[in-house]
Amino acid sequence: MTCQTPDGEILGIPGAIPNDGEVYLHNQRMGLVLPKQGTEIDTGFLFYLFCTKAFNKHLVERATGTKVKHTSPSTIESFVFPRPPLPEQRKIANILSTWDEALEKLDALIAAKERRKKALMQQLLTGQRRLPGCRTKWAHVHLKDVANESMRRNRTKLDRARLYAVTKAEGMVPMREQVQGATIDRCKIVEQGWFAYNPMRINIGSIARWMEAAPVMVSPDYVVFHTDERRLLSDYLNHVRRTALWSSFVGGAGNGSVRVRIWFDDLGHLKLHLPPVSEQRAIADVLDTVDVELRFLRNQRTALDQQKRGLMQQLLTGKVRVPA
Repeated sequence: MTCQTPDGEILGIPGAIPNDGEVYLHNQRMGLVLPKQGTEIDTGFLFYLFCTKAFNKHLVERATGTKVKHTSPSTIESFVFPRPPLPEQRKIANILSTWDEALEKLDALIAAKERRKKALMQQLLTGQRRLPGCRTKWAHVHLKDVANESMRRNRTKLDRARLYAVTKAEGMVPMREQVQGATIDRCKIVEQGWFAYNPMRINIGSIARWMEAAPVMVSPDYVVFHTDERRLLSDYLNHVRRTALWSSFVGGAGNGSVRVRIWFDDLGHLKLHLPPVSEQRAIADVLDTVDVELRFLRNQRTALDQQKRGLMQQLLTGKVRVPA
């Protein structure tokens, strides 16, 4: 089931005729929600009402089906909500649409920053663009020449609170108790600046660098390695691992018929175009600065979205009234 958005976009059933008289065709499993003729309800207000937690809870509690849950027109029609006068509805919709516009502008800015960073990475990490004062010729080396795998085991040094897993989205996070093994003696130690990854998931981006001073441990099935900081900065490699060069290599590396495993012996064959350490530091600093900007904007976007949701809760329930 869908509705008309504040912009006038209609999502609905095949052949449904919206207010502009045009016929729109949609998937047969979609529905159309429109105000009844003569009812004082603003479509923008209705749209935001359908975005609330209360409406979602109403649908979830009344959904039917075993494997796939379904709702029905009668479920939507039975939703009870406080309805302010029409002028106040329009005012509320306008206020919330202003917040949406701000969120859209932030999204556009974040996307532009991400494109800028991607272009910078392509230029700086391949030597296409050199920083001022950098003229030394780059070396061509394999990762195994400037990094080493670590097999250090825990041996009861760290407790279970220091057992971590690697995820693509969040990096290294505490491992859930329900997936922990019976013993942690064989878990591998990860020091500050070291990398860890699941050999069966690195090809989808599940690799992370540990940044805190206190060491942690990961599953004994993981691969742990660290760079030789005299030749390859971990800060620099942390940006290289986000490039097309890295993705292309891990996409074709490894062994195994059903689930490909990429061990350090495989990853070590990755060929790097390596600048001097001083230039590595300068490049990493430039890209780190862009990352800081992106984190700030993403945090700002999250905060703005939370504020909007709080405002929706206040305005759409009548807890806060808007002078029309």
